[in-house]
Amino acid sequence: MGLPTMGVPDIQLSELFMSATEYTPEVRLSASGELLFKGKCYPENSFRFHKPIMDWLDLFLAQSILPSRIVFSFHLVYFNSSAAKQIFDILTLLSEQYNRTEVIIRWFYDEDNENAFEEGHGLVDDFPTLIFELIEIPAVR
Repeated sequence: MGLPTMGVPDIQLSELFMSATEYTPEVRLSASGELLFKGKCYPENSFRFHKPIMDWLDLFLAQSILPSRIVFSFHLVYFNSSAAKQIFDILTLLSEQYNRTEVIIRWFYDEDNENAFEEGHGLVDDFPTLIFELIEIPAVR
């Protein structure tokens, strides 16, 4: 759950950047509202991996003024069920901002990855206050 916005002074947030590893995606979170997960996401300890991300998002969303739009791009070639739960939690936080800013989710999926395609469509149904762009990436032949 996000921090309350009343009485929370705005702070200067720095960008959160985490390099991709064999098991975790590249993460870029910017106070400009551009957010990115790219790569594989099946960390050994999902909670520990996502904690700094959720902490950053809590601070970002607690600001009295948000960017006019937030764009979160997910380009995950693989993610496990615990990562899916964390993604769901992130989208829940973002969906609560519908009356404060426009939130766009860019869900990239590889043409041959039916699971990622289906997951994206399921999220559209779960989060009607978010604007989804489902973007197919052609398979390399």
